[in-house]
This record gives sequence, C-alpha cells and structure tokens, in this order.
Amino acid sequence: MEDNVSSVNVAVEIYVSGVNMTRENYHHGNLKEAIISAALTILHAQSVESVGLREIARMIGVSSAAPYRHFASREALLSALAVRGFRALEHRLQQVVRTHGPESLAELGQAYVAFALENRNLFGLMLRTERTEQTDDDLHEAGQAAFNLLQSAVSAIAGKPCRDDAIGAWSLVHGLSILVAERQIAPDLLERARLKALVAQVTDTYARGLQAGCGPTKDED
Repeated sequence: MEDNVSSVNVAVEIYVSGVNMTRENYHHGNLKEAIISAALTILHAQSVESVGLREIARMIGVSSAAPYRHFASREALLSALAVRGFRALEHRLQQVVRTHGPESLAELGQAYVAFALENRNLFGLMLRTERTEQTDDDLHEAGQAAFNLLQSAVSAIAGKPCRDDAIGAWSLVHGLSILVAERQIAPDLLERARLKALVAQVTDTYARGLQAGCGPTKDED
C-alpha cells in the first residue's frame, strides 16, 4: 500500500491471459485491446463517466464507428473493463496464495484492500451492476474466480467447505475497502502502517472464529 492512499496508480497493470497490459503498450494492430487499454487509462485518470466509445475513438485515432465493431454499447465496454479488473484481482490473490499458502486470509485481505486503493475507479466499476451488462457470462465467471480464492482460504482455516462464511469474510474485506477508498474512516488510519494493522485485525479476528469450525452450509441445514 502507498503511504498516501490518495495517489492513483494510472499505469496499473491489468493481467489477462499471461499478458501485462499497460497504457503505454497498446497499438492499432489489435483494435479491441487498444480500445480497452485506452478506456482503462481514462478510467484511472478520470472517472467511469468519462469513458465513452466516441472519445476513445478520437484518442486512439480511429473512426467513431470503429469501436462498435467490438462493443455494441458503452455498457458492453464497461463490462469488459470490469472483467479485466476481476481477473487482475484474481491474479493478485493467486500470487498471495502461492507465496503464503492456502490459509492466508490475512494476506488475501491486505491484497484485496490494496487493489481497491490502487484502482479506485476500476474497483468501483466492478461492483456497479447498473453500469455493466449483467448477462455477460465472462463478467460473472471472473467475479466468481476471485471469490473462490477467498472461499478456499476460509475453508482451509475451518477444515471444511465454508461457502457462507466465505461470503462473510468477503463482506468484511470488501466493506473495509470501500470505507477506506471513500475516506469514511479516520485520516490517521489511512497511513500505511495503521491501515495494514487495521486489515490484519479485521481478518485475524474472523480467522480465529473460523478455527472453531464454520457454520452449516445450505446443504447441511
């Protein structure tokens, strides 16, 4: 996490299919990727409201009709950005699991909050259902893949599958991420060391409860 979480990482790397996409490396040989990369740049530097197909066409030097060959609507483009966001989050969480093991709920929480802070506008888009196409299967699958890593950590701690408790853990780290991103907590808690300690406290408390075993799942009721 940055010492000052108000900074935004404009050149954030979006990991998809083994390729690191940044704002500097798009090219017109792949129009769809050029559109997505330009849209991510606008999203990070400005806001979701600033992302538009015609504006992007002007930005990358193509006709105003060209983006519609790949995205039928603005919502379709925003859905594609949300998919990239979830895949980037999944990649970051996978790195945590590879480094710290399957029970690393605290480290997963730290990574989740850090991702939200570094990619505030993208993170907000990922959860704004009114902005995206909710019939997009890729969007649902990408979101589920990220959640599955949290669910695996919760289940590893409890010693059995714990879907409902995983939703509880997700609610904790996600809610904290929103509070921090929207500056709804005391400013001193936004300092790097204090914020890290806060995330650790929240996740450690939840993990201790899980060590006694998770609650019954729907199938066990």
